[in-house]
Amino acid sequence: MKRIILIMAIAIGSIAVMNSQTTRFGITAGYTNANAKLEQGGFGSQNEGQSGIYVGIILDNRISDSFAIQGELEYVNVDNVNFLQLPVFAKVYFANTSFYALGGVQVTYTLEEVLSDFTKFNIAIGPGLGYDINNNFFVNARYMFQLNNYFTGPDIADITSRIDFFNIGLGYKFN
Repeated sequence: MKRIILIMAIAIGSIAVMNSQTTRFGITAGYTNANAKLEQGGFGSQNEGQSGIYVGIILDNRISDSFAIQGELEYVNVDNVNFLQLPVFAKVYFANTSFYALGGVQVTYTLEEVLSDFTKFNIAIGPGLGYDINNNFFVNARYMFQLNNYFTGPDIADITSRIDFFNIGLGYKFN
């Protein structure tokens, strides 16, 4: 599964670079909120939100005036827990403006040790909005919904564990 996701990300990135009008590298940083939810069968659920920061690099591939693909690699720290995030987004610009909607997939890898019945991988999808302030600076926000279950233990436990991420930040694209 991990290899398939990596191969898909490389393939999408390669196709985007080959077909792009403009490929630009950049940096990004901002605020993140991780909303952890743990459910156990008929015993209810627990939610806990923690705030943190992220910093990363981006590759922005402008395919046309109204469409781009943006990949990122981010280091995330939330309440002394460290993650790596690899989001890949399609960006659609609204009618000759600097506003855009984005949507895509994100793989998050937990850098800390986890219990043996849990995975370190989070696979998520989600939407977002952004604005290109000028040719170099941008701001965007997104909410990523985890699809897989962090808990990998026996089904008899009937446990579901997920972390959804909300990121809002600034970025700079180099010429």
